[in-house]
Amino acid sequence: MVNNSTDYYRQNKKLKRVIHKCRHCDYFTTGPKISLQHHIDAKHTKDCDKPFQCQHCERGFAQKATLINHMNKIHNIPITIEKKIGTLYFIELKKQPTSKKTKARYDFYKRYPIILSNKMKNNHYEYLDDNFIKTRILNYDKRNGYIDIKTKVIYDK
Repeated sequence: MVNNSTDYYRQNKKLKRVIHKCRHCDYFTTGPKISLQHHIDAKHTKDCDKPFQCQHCERGFAQKATLINHMNKIHNIPITIEKKIGTLYFIELKKQPTSKKTKARYDFYKRYPIILSNKMKNNHYEYLDDNFIKTRILNYDKRNGYIDIKTKVIYDK
């Protein structure tokens, strides 16, 4: 049995059960399908259609890192990438739940309408004894209509 996606791709590399083939050339990958998409963006897409455009010339790039290298080397404009340090979740209450655990989370959201992802990862938000708010729980509560979530990514300055 495969334990995680890394093991799956390692096994697929050997067994070649799933192969993603480029429709433009002989390229193929046994890795994730996004690898093929990156290849197509880099090798078979016109510069003007690539997702990252240089503001100083006509060049386009498939990867943000390649645009940054271009800006540094060709235009002598150093660009720094802001480092993501967390996400803020802003909780808005919706319909009242009926189950015990969901009611406990709902009451928790009333007291703490803003949740920081870093604290959530460190089991900081306990809503019942030994039960902690996690991203999957936030998504469950949203999907079932108990809450609405707005997010804001926080970057290191």
